[in-house]
Amino acid sequence: MFKPETPVIFTAFANPKQDLTNLTREQNGIQDVLLSLERNGKIKKHLQRNDTDLDSYFNFLREWQNEITIFHYGGHADSLGLNLQNTDAFFGPLAHELCSRNKKKLLLVFLNGCSTQQHVQTLFDLGVKAVIATSVSVNDDLATRFAIRFYENLAKDDNLETAYISAANYAKGSRKEPYLQHFGKVVRGLLKSGQKSDKFPWALYVQDDSVLQHQFFSPASTNPLVGYSNVANKHSGIEHQGATYSNEINSEHDLTKIPHQEGLTKEINPMNGLFLLAFLGDGAKVKIEESAIAPFVSSLSTIQSTSLKNASTSALIDMITDYQGILYFMHFSGYSSKENNFGIGNRLSRLLHVQTHSLQWVVINGCDHFSEVEALISNDIKAVITINGGILSQLAVQLCCFFYEAFFQKNFSLKEAFEIAGKCLPVPNFQISIKDPGEINQDTFNFSNWTLFINSKYQEVLDWKLIDFVPRNSSKLTNQEFDKILNLIDEDFFGTFDFMDLLNWGVERNIYDKLKIEFIDPPIGWSRHNFRERLKILASLQVEFRPKDSLELSKAQLDRLLDLIDEDFVGTFLFMDRINWGKEEEIYNKLKLEFIDPPTGWSRSHFRNRLKIFVLKYVKEKTD
Repeated sequence: MFKPETPVIFTAFANPKQDLTNLTREQNGIQDVLLSLERNGKIKKHLQRNDTDLDSYFNFLREWQNEITIFHYGGHADSLGLNLQNTDAFFGPLAHELCSRNKKKLLLVFLNGCSTQQHVQTLFDLGVKAVIATSVSVNDDLATRFAIRFYENLAKDDNLETAYISAANYAKGSRKEPYLQHFGKVVRGLLKSGQKSDKFPWALYVQDDSVLQHQFFSPASTNPLVGYSNVANKHSGIEHQGATYSNEINSEHDLTKIPHQEGLTKEINPMNGLFLLAFLGDGAKVKIEESAIAPFVSSLSTIQSTSLKNASTSALIDMITDYQGILYFMHFSGYSSKENNFGIGNRLSRLLHVQTHSLQWVVINGCDHFSEVEALISNDIKAVITINGGILSQLAVQLCCFFYEAFFQKNFSLKEAFEIAGKCLPVPNFQISIKDPGEINQDTFNFSNWTLFINSKYQEVLDWKLIDFVPRNSSKLTNQEFDKILNLIDEDFFGTFDFMDLLNWGVERNIYDKLKIEFIDPPIGWSRHNFRERLKILASLQVEFRPKDSLELSKAQLDRLLDLIDEDFVGTFLFMDRINWGKEEEIYNKLKLEFIDPPTGWSRSHFRNRLKIFVLKYVKEKTD
């Protein structure tokens, strides 16, 4: 629980073009509210910077680290970053600095500029509990009114939810336009004359509903989220005037809209881990369940998946016996009861060899399966998730979708993924239970609809992610995975690193780690375009699908290669990767790694010339 300590608030403003005529009013209005609170001892300190540049931002955070509870930004912004007084700064590094220096205290970030919604996921990933951000460009006068009213509400001991809703109502009531339209007025972004907004710009995003009740300036306030794991579980459900958050865990998983697509591996690769989906029956419900789950597991590099429909005893025995060395996860779906018990736990326990099986956890989607848990836990399986209590079949499948999306796609830990599923749907109750083998008694256990049983011998798995359960043996990428990385690099750097973190980079691990750090803290002169190129070429080192050709280039191919060196390094290396360089292969690989991780004083122009000389020299030798 949060100790009732007085908070520190950091408000940063920037107006490099001096075109935001109402920004000074916002600065003064917030300062008036917080000055009164500071005098009354309700806050420890209000830090205000009116012409925030990059140096002052970092200096404030260094001087007041582990102190800041609320961060407020007012000024020009967009989906890439914040327009500080001396530079247009990428948001990622600013957010990392803010959050890393205030891990235990930071609760709320208010980004009062245009189109800041894209930064919410970044802040959630870094542990921020609540964010106020905008989905469109905002009117300068309206931004000032909304911000001042919000802090006035907090100062009167409104909780977060009430303060936000009241400020939103105040802002809407202060304008006559039905949709708060803008007509060429100065806004906090690049709003063109005549552009209109069709929804209320500001939305409140939270990671846990409990923070909505937090009173920031009340002496008796408590923070229900301190000590809670960083679970970016969902949008809070406050979707005022249609403001939604598209980068979160899918908020619907509407099973009626899912087309049937099995999408699961038919031929099993003995070198990869296996996720088995076993179903009793093969009717419409099974098809819906399989189609809903398949997208989360069918394209992973570390896990392959296959389904067993209308599972018979013999088919299940064959599958488990043949593949228990690579069977890591299992999803079982079907009705069970004391009178009609398929006995998946008992069957597995008889088939698995404790010393050699790889099964990590099992999800049992059906009613009254507690009798199965004891057999599985006793057979050295680390975790079992059960869905019980006569829960509706659609709700049960949706629970699984949220869990699999969070665990397999979003790279959350087992505990976090389980809690995400429980909080994203109106599940009557859910719990985590750590049990010793032989301790589970169905007659005395306190039932819940969504339960994660943990074998007491393996409590650490609560914090394990996919890579911890299934270590990657190979760093090689498939064609499909490589294409996905290239797309992510162009669209979503954070998604790129989440995906690439699962790879075993081998000898390139050091270079990969340096690139991640470089993105978080870019050096002077850093180029986003150049960084994308280098990241793509690093990924190309892991691809195994391209066969090597002999070095017999035609005149047209040689001309094309020389043009590529001048125009497109990514295309150059993808072209040259197909060539068998023979005794020069080692030199070629060094050139490629030099481009990815250039030394101090490295020159792009000089590198182009050396690459051309390398190509021309080797072609001449081959043609003499």
